[in-house]
Amino acid sequence: MSNDAYISRPIRPLKASTKSIDWRRYKEQLRAWKNERLKKTLDAEQAEEIEQQTTVSSNITSQSIKGRSYTLSIALPASILRNAQSKELRTYLAGQIGRAACVFNIDEIIVFDDDETNEEIDNNPFTASEQLIRLLEYLECPQYLRKQFFPRQKLLEYAGLLNPLDAPHHLRANEYWFYREGVTLPLKPAEGKGSWVDVGLYETKIQIDKRLQQGLRVTIQRTDITQEESLQTKELQSK
Repeated sequence: MSNDAYISRPIRPLKASTKSIDWRRYKEQLRAWKNERLKKTLDAEQAEEIEQQTTVSSNITSQSIKGRSYTLSIALPASILRNAQSKELRTYLAGQIGRAACVFNIDEIIVFDDDETNEEIDNNPFTASEQLIRLLEYLECPQYLRKQFFPRQKLLEYAGLLNPLDAPHHLRANEYWFYREGVTLPLKPAEGKGSWVDVGLYETKIQIDKRLQQGLRVTIQRTDITQEESLQTKELQSK
C-alpha cells in the first residue's frame, strides 16, 4: 500500500444508494484508512521516543552525574516486626519499610534491638532484628545477584511476597548504564590478569583489571559513553 493512500477519509455513500457493493467498498476503504492513520501515529510516537532517548544518552556523561554531599540515615526498632500477626505480614511489612526508604532516598537503615527479652519469634531460631536485617539486605540486592548471595533459608521463607523496589541500581538487562552491580566469578582471564564479573547481562561478562576473590560484590563503572562501543571496563569500585 502506498504511503499516500487514503490520506483523506473515504466518502460515505448516499443513503439513497441501494448498491451493496458501494457500502462494501466504503467499509474496506474506511478500515484501510483507519489502519494507515493508526500506523502513522504509532510510527511518529516511536520516532519521537527514540530521538528523546538518543538525545538524553548523548548529553549525559558520567562526569555530569553528581551525588549528594550528605547521607541520610534512619533508625528502626526491631520490635516493629512483632506488630505483624503472621510470618507473611512480617515479610510484607519489611518490604514496605524498604520501599519507603527507597522512595525517600534513605542511604542507611539502622536496626536496633529494643527487645530486652530478645525472644525468638514463632519458635524460629532467629530474632526479630535478624529477620528484619536479612529482609532489608535481600531487598537492597539487585534481583540478578540474589541467588549468589542469598541461598534458601528460613529468614527469607516468604521473600516471594516482597514487591520489587525498582531502585536506581536495580537495572534491567536492556537499560543503558554508567554503574552496575556485579559479582566476581571464579573464571580467570586468558591473559592471567584481572577478574571476570557477572553484572546480569545474560551471557556477557565484564573483565576488570584487578584480581579479586570470587563471590565478592562490586560496582562496575563504565568508561565508554556510547552504546556502540565495547563494554570492556577499566575501572572498578569495590563495596
